[in-house]
Amino acid sequence: MKLAFLGTGAAEGIPGLWCTCARCQAARQEGSRSIRLRCMLLIDDRLLIDCGPDLVAASIRDNLDLSSVRTLLITHEHSDHLYLPNLEYRQTDFCPTPLPTLEVYGSAGAVGQIRAMPRGEEAMRLRTHVVSAFQTWEVDGYRVTAFRARHGGPSMEPLFFAIGDGHSSILYAHDTGPFPEETWEYLTRPPEGQRWSFDLVSIDMTSGLLDIVGQGHMTFRQIVEHRDRLASLGLLKPGARFFANHFSHNGNPTYRELTERLSVAGIEPAYDGLTLRL
Repeated sequence: MKLAFLGTGAAEGIPGLWCTCARCQAARQEGSRSIRLRCMLLIDDRLLIDCGPDLVAASIRDNLDLSSVRTLLITHEHSDHLYLPNLEYRQTDFCPTPLPTLEVYGSAGAVGQIRAMPRGEEAMRLRTHVVSAFQTWEVDGYRVTAFRARHGGPSMEPLFFAIGDGHSSILYAHDTGPFPEETWEYLTRPPEGQRWSFDLVSIDMTSGLLDIVGQGHMTFRQIVEHRDRLASLGLLKPGARFFANHFSHNGNPTYRELTERLSVAGIEPAYDGLTLRL
């Protein structure tokens, strides 16, 4: 399984739009891995998690050909994770290239926004599927399970995903605060014949080094607690890699300092352009 982190920032990116705080100025000065587009992950060049407003920028930066993407998973309908014009650009008047039908999976709220678009699914060469927490399905050689996240208001059903290809599996958990107990219960006691053992976990650290109790996002202390709980439940393979991701300038320093702070706990900070194979 090939993973490409197209973006690793929270809603405002780093440096933050309009912002001249000390962290954003340090990121501008340090550049490189301290510069962060909004969160997206590309798997094997054909499965995309979220399609935020920086998808064009990431595809140009990394010289990506996205024409083979067949599956899109949407964590939730906030615009930094679902930017509808990206789907409009699949129309033949924007893109004459023949494209496979894009299978799009998300909550009723996320899918409802897509279905309300004026040109319709056929014109955008996609097909939508409403999924709920604790639902498992197979698509294009992957088994995907949606979990309930803790994020947004009561009308939203945020999700995060476990994805496996029969050889490797990952848990990609953004945006979320501390996992709901029903999510822990499902991780601990999955349906018969299904058992998770992750090669890699990428988890929300929007609130970073702040000394707060995160609800819709998590702090460094909270993700350490989640890593330890996942390990104690036997959900991490030996040598599994554990990444912090989805960084905001309101709680996170530059990449260099993050690496120093997180390494003592055996956690790696993801960065834009990071590509690895499991």
